Amino acid sequence: MNLQIFDTFSNNLEVRLSYYANQMKLVTEDCIRYEFYGSLLSNVYPHEIILEYPHDTLSQKEIDLVINNSVLESIFEFKYYRAIPSGQEDRTARMANIYIDIMKLKLSNVATDKYFVFVTDSVMYGYCLRNQYENMIQEDSFEFVVSPKHQEGLNFKKVVFKKLPESTDMSTPIVIKRVYYKELEQDHYLFIYKILS
Repeated sequence: MNLQIFDTFSNNLEVRLSYYANQMKLVTEDCIRYEFYGSLLSNVYPHEIILEYPHDTLSQKEIDLVINNSVLESIFEFKYYRAIPSGQEDRTARMANIYIDIMKLKLSNVATDKYFVFVTDSVMYGYCLRNQYENMIQEDSFEFVVSPKHQEGLNFKKVVFKKLPESTDMSTPIVIKRVYYKELEQDHYLFIYKILS
């Protein structure tokens, strides 16, 4: 994947975050996808981008974005987390959904280049640091493993097994490389990871 695409995406995302600084509720995960889609258009034709592509190995699941051309055959999952005004977000469920997206990429054979795009504010950033996921924040290459606390946690498992088969082995490491990182406007962070195995 062309690093320039990630730079363009990051710059466009900063413009959006700055523009809506007083109305952050208008910035959603769909907005993150739109900004990424727009960043691709100087390298890919619109008809080569497929949104909500049917997953090839998980029934009734979709991949957020697929690039289907001879040069940039890649798949992407996106997650955007920010604090909600009540402060009552279920961060354990949010972490479970991150795991689900990473597994969806790992289990797909649609493309060899698989990317997880994670945009968050300081709340989820801090949660990762405090709950045995600090490697997501601090390391360039790492093995993503569900923490032992979450492997046994009923809430985490309930979220995961609602979307993945119950035979999913959460103790199996997933090799990931961080290919892009940037601190953004409005106390936000952008991480782009490539799933290696």
